[in-house]
Amino acid sequence: MDPVLRSRLERIAWNHAQGSRDHEEQWSFLFRTEGAVSYMFFPLSGLDDWEFDGDLDGLDLPWSAKRIAEIEDGADLNDVELEQWRWAKCRALADGTDWTWIAWLIPLKIESQIAGYAAFLCAPEGDPSLQVVFQTQDEAEQALSKEGALRAS
Repeated sequence: MDPVLRSRLERIAWNHAQGSRDHEEQWSFLFRTEGAVSYMFFPLSGLDDWEFDGDLDGLDLPWSAKRIAEIEDGADLNDVELEQWRWAKCRALADGTDWTWIAWLIPLKIESQIAGYAAFLCAPEGDPSLQVVFQTQDEAEQALSKEGALRAS
């Protein structure tokens, strides 16, 4: 996307979002804009300070029963397994827990035509923040999926 257009769309998105901040339905721009979609989300970076605690319950991991038993008996995770655990934990936290964030993708129009999609993220106890503007909804979904677990809400 052209940097000038991206900058313009980011200003439009932020101004509309801020304009709805104090509405009766706070931040209504995010969920009342026609075509807006929301997802449950948890950023992988949210696990940066988490250590592996041995809890594997409910995690979708690609490990054999034998390897799970070894880990439950105290075996250390290798680097690949640690990354797999982080992503599995991330997916679990994006599944409607107290830790789950909300991601909104909002179509932005210029002259009645969709010119891009703004991605907003909101932590459980915070205000939404504009992440970036993407050319398409698919592009936004793919980018967010690389940053964390993205689930349909």
